[in-house]
Amino acid sequence: MTRKHSSSSHCEKDKIPSKKHKNSRAQGGERGLQPLRAIALAAVLALMSGSFAPVCAQETWKVSADWDLNPLGDQPNKKFRLLFITSTQIQAISPDIEVYHAHARTHAAIGHAAIREYSSLFRVIGCTADADARTNGGIPPATNNNINDRMEIYWLNGPRLAEAYRELFSGAWKNHGENRDNAGNFSIVETGEKKRNGAIWTGCQRGGVAHMSNNERHVLGDHRVSFGTVNFGTTMNAFHKRNNLFSRLYALSPVFEVADAMTPVVKIDSDAPAITEGDEARFTITVTPAPANELTVNLTVEETGSGDYVASSEEGGKSVTVGTSGTASFVVATQNDSVAGPQGEVTVAVASNPDYRRDGVGSRSVAIHDAGAPAPADPTVSFAAATSSAAEDAGSVDVAVNISPAPTSAITVIYTVGGTAASGTDFAALSGSVSVALGITSVNIPVAITDDASDESDETVILTLTSGSGYDVGSTSEHTLT
Repeated sequence: MTRKHSSSSHCEKDKIPSKKHKNSRAQGGERGLQPLRAIALAAVLALMSGSFAPVCAQETWKVSADWDLNPLGDQPNKKFRLLFITSTQIQAISPDIEVYHAHARTHAAIGHAAIREYSSLFRVIGCTADADARTNGGIPPATNNNINDRMEIYWLNGPRLAEAYRELFSGAWKNHGENRDNAGNFSIVETGEKKRNGAIWTGCQRGGVAHMSNNERHVLGDHRVSFGTVNFGTTMNAFHKRNNLFSRLYALSPVFEVADAMTPVVKIDSDAPAITEGDEARFTITVTPAPANELTVNLTVEETGSGDYVASSEEGGKSVTVGTSGTASFVVATQNDSVAGPQGEVTVAVASNPDYRRDGVGSRSVAIHDAGAPAPADPTVSFAAATSSAAEDAGSVDVAVNISPAPTSAITVIYTVGGTAASGTDFAALSGSVSVALGITSVNIPVAITDDASDESDETVILTLTSGSGYDVGSTSEHTLT
């Protein structure tokens, strides 16, 4: 499976999200279906997603014909986008579209394996006071000849729902009842505008513009906010309700394009997960298959965190030449700054180029430690509680994992799944891992429970944390959900 990021752009939105602004905070609460308690993911997501410049059109990400979620098959240069409905709900209190983008991205990050590496690029379909759904979704303005409007949109791992953006915003979707969640499974969403769990926040009316009713605006962040349902004709706007209530969101992928299989793939790896300031951060660039002639690979270098441990001359756009061996080294020199304490990361990302495809999002980060202090100990991960319970109709249940101290670089926590409940039948299959960003002290593993008609005795889902790179496992390593 091969991928490429194409169509060069200067849009900050389309870069790998920066973690530099660690003090940003999202507004508005989130929760799973009743009877789940409200969860506070928004602040975590703001840290994970970072801070962005104003919205602009998204770039195109190329995927191979055999990509798991490619609905078009072997049709080079054909483009498409994917849509899912979030499994947990959020209030519509905040006027900041990034709060809602972050909610969608955390679902993508733990969703179908094929979309996780693109999770930071997902956006919601929503209208705010300063932008309509096209702008917030990274969609070019419509033109008289509709050339910017052509885009096939599919349910994630499902059928096509629209052949153009104007059809998406009309609310008259094909296969509207075949809605999917972030895992690509049929989404358990009740139909009908009065159904408690059937509403999806949009803040829009048909056409993807701000919803107005009786001279009153109902966009995200207003006192009353419009919502859609999965019924034909009302997917964008069925009615409106108070912003402190909870509803799901529509999450829209970046633009994907089926790539020519002959184009080489570029992959980047870091030689070490962490270094001390003053040392070199080293990366290896691999091209597959090895080029017959020298290939120039474009890169971007960014430092995140506190301090100034990377000289300005080392940051920004760079390049490396890969010879016929198929590999090349790239080095970022760091410097000993005057800031004591934790530093941050240096990230190198493979930038777009028509001569190659990019292996997924294509970036790697190296943690930078303060030269005046010993390298921090690995954080300990453990479940917040050993047990929990939920009714079969609870929908999605969040199992909290605590991380102490906060990691100084991103880690991936591994877990196994057991118990008497059947994976894929009694609950949606779990990925077996959860990502933890730099500085984060708590993450959730969502367990989506299937409500069936069978009369069964209590069943269990047992999650067990296992050893991995960059962390230790604490005493509460097992959680039993009944």
